[in-house]
Amino acid sequence: MDAPSTSLPHARGVDVLADGWRLIQSSQLVTRPAGDEYVNGVLEFEWLSERIVRATGRRAG
Repeated sequence: MDAPSTSLPHARGVDVLADGWRLIQSSQLVTRPAGDEYVNGVLEFEWLSERIVRATGRRAG
């Protein structure tokens, strides 16, 4: 079995959208101590990509 590819098929999120995928942002919830509500920090994002395709073949039923 081949190892999974480490190269990404798309360079940017916009390219994913243009290729017919949905791009879903799922950011972590970061708790900040009291008094730090307005302190800027590193943005931590996670992205999921999802593509819905029409199944071909016979319909059930």
